Amino acid sequence: MKNSAKYVIFRTKWGFFGLLAVKNGLFCAHLPCRRREQVENGLLVGVGKSGDGRRLVGPAQEKSQRLEGVKNSGDEGRLIGPAREESRRLDGIGNFRDEEKLFGSVQEKSQRLDGAGNSGGGGKVLGKVQVKGRVAERLENCQFDRGLFGKLQEKIVAYFEGELVEFGQDVPVVLDGYSEFGCKVLETCRKIKYGETVSYGQLAKMAGRANAARAVGGILGKNRLPLIVPCHRVIRSDGGMGGFSAAGGVEVKEKMLEMERKN
Repeated sequence: MKNSAKYVIFRTKWGFFGLLAVKNGLFCAHLPCRRREQVENGLLVGVGKSGDGRRLVGPAQEKSQRLEGVKNSGDEGRLIGPAREESRRLDGIGNFRDEEKLFGSVQEKSQRLDGAGNSGGGGKVLGKVQVKGRVAERLENCQFDRGLFGKLQEKIVAYFEGELVEFGQDVPVVLDGYSEFGCKVLETCRKIKYGETVSYGQLAKMAGRANAARAVGGILGKNRLPLIVPCHRVIRSDGGMGGFSAAGGVEVKEKMLEMERKN
């Protein structure tokens, strides 16, 4: 059975923000960009508005046709050479040939494509578009819904206006595709309060693995729900920003933390 998906893109003071949800919760979010098309591509690359897993939209389509190692032969973008090797070692996804594990398992958001948001060092995209496309085959009629998570939209707008907003843990999220520890890290990260920061090592300890700071960094780098899962509040133990894979990269992470500190 295919899973229906809905998305919404709305304006905030910092730019256009996007949310995409499936039947049982919020699947991914896209931090503000100046152009609506950037957010739409970031949410829907490999999905297309009709749910066709082989369709890409806008600049993402052009980008996908230029990906090194991908043979554009009309046979669903068969991967060859380095692309095949990359697709076999996608972190956190496992064997993407297992159709039951496909849905929700795209942990590197498509916004890492040039023209679909700044990755901030999100790593290779090759193969991830392929997997996202396969996931998309299980999405039916991905449609725009202006009222999607309406209360959450209001809170996000208020957040980027500079108001003190706590998103809490009442928003249902879909964490399919993450490991058990990955889910634990992301759920624990949701507990970090507005204006607070913790180090990667501290978050690892909070999640039950005190020596897993590096693993925590990797999991947060695959967070597809920035702001809702506030990974921007996790920094290095020496006070440095560390990485940030969401749109805008480390510069946006620093800007968000600076705004929160003012409150």
